[in-house]
Amino acid sequence: MKSEADYRKISEAVDYDRLTGEFCWNSKHRTHKGKRAGSVNRDGYLVIGRKSLMAHRLAWFICYGELLSEGETIDHLNGVKTDNRIENLEKVSVRENTSRRSLAVKTSGLPLGVINNVKGRGKDYRARAVIDGKLRHLGYYDTPEQAHQAYLEAIS
Repeated sequence: MKSEADYRKISEAVDYDRLTGEFCWNSKHRTHKGKRAGSVNRDGYLVIGRKSLMAHRLAWFICYGELLSEGETIDHLNGVKTDNRIENLEKVSVRENTSRRSLAVKTSGLPLGVINNVKGRGKDYRARAVIDGKLRHLGYYDTPEQAHQAYLEAIS
């Protein structure tokens, strides 16, 4: 488990842009000043520093000054693991995050909360979300983008 000192040390060495979600090394990191900080790990998340701090957790720490408690995690609302804009991050329970992720249809390439509509209702995509621990149908849509937007609105 990474300590508050680990997060504090890296947060002092980077500049975080809340609007873009990007991290750049600042003047305290002389060798890479001004360069983009971090690299994508094997799970697809941006990590920063020698201790490989997860960028979304670092963003949360920089903006809110708090580390996560046991049983908490940060969810990327749009499902993009490298999108670390603070508006795209939400602190949730591990259980809630697991419920949300169970809706991801990874093999189809569709966005989170979207599945192909096989019932032939004239609309090709169906949106659904886990809300308060229950799977909720959100409607049928013409495009995966419309269905994903319904999903995002339902979980926020």
